[in-house]
Amino acid sequence: MSAALFDLVILWVPKESDVDYSELQKLLTTEFPTRFIVHSFTKTQEAIQHVQSIKNSSRPLIVITKLGKTKESLGQILIETIRRNDKRTFIILHSHKTCADPNLR
Repeated sequence: MSAALFDLVILWVPKESDVDYSELQKLLTTEFPTRFIVHSFTKTQEAIQHVQSIKNSSRPLIVITKLGKTKESLGQILIETIRRNDKRTFIILHSHKTCADPNLR
């Protein structure tokens, strides 16, 4: 069994009907079961605290987040915090609205 290559932080408030979240979880467990150490959060502050606690990790950090709808789940705050402190983190912002509107990209 190989060692994990990446730390993966997911800030996502799943809903029962959230197919994208289910597909992401399925992909991670079936296609990449040993490549990521997955840390899932539903609250922005918890994700920020975790990211700050592992900033000296030897593994590269990947963050997947949605835009969020409440102050507790805003991905923007997490992204801004990371960008202030670490320019090497790879961030994936999952947003159908942003993808559909070139002016928002």
